[in-house]
Amino acid sequence: MALLIHKNDHSDAMIMRNGGLAIFSDGSYKCDGPGNQQHGGYGVYIPSQGVYQAHGRRPQQDLKRCSAITFELLGLLESLQMAIMLQEKGGGVRHHEVFVYTDSYDSLTLLEMYMENSTYLSRHSDVSTMESIVLFAGMLRCNVHFCKVKGHDKVLGNEVADKLAKIGATLLEGQQRRCTFVGDLLVPLIPPGQC
Repeated sequence: MALLIHKNDHSDAMIMRNGGLAIFSDGSYKCDGPGNQQHGGYGVYIPSQGVYQAHGRRPQQDLKRCSAITFELLGLLESLQMAIMLQEKGGGVRHHEVFVYTDSYDSLTLLEMYMENSTYLSRHSDVSTMESIVLFAGMLRCNVHFCKVKGHDKVLGNEVADKLAKIGATLLEGQQRRCTFVGDLLVPLIPPGQC
């Protein structure tokens, strides 16, 4: 089985034709406020499963060594982890193909460079995430496609993933939240005991 990277923009029509398990992922990173406070998070949306998940930065993650690509890559990794979880939950039923959609051309290019020559990027701050992406893709035992979609172009799945990533950037270190739509608004669900 293969890990394939498609850097040409996929439209809604192409996404529908691809079939397989479709997963949308996005990352969010910004510097703002007094003292340039940094925020980062990522989101994953799996339409066929009704999964809307937002994630804050990882524990002990040094935001000074991060970039937008860091959180884009973490979104890709979480997408694969969720695909594996769905496979295990389904009694080992494998997906024929998994399609992970992202609007980050740069993260796909970096991952492609890593796959071609991992030693070239051995000192990159995101090397362990790229290593894990390749490992988890192999665990799915099916073709895994990372596909580029045009950002902020009304590709529904990408728009949802973008909102989830922005919610993730507001979460504390290590937090994650399932989210749901209330009308047109995507809101995080509050875990029991935190109301």
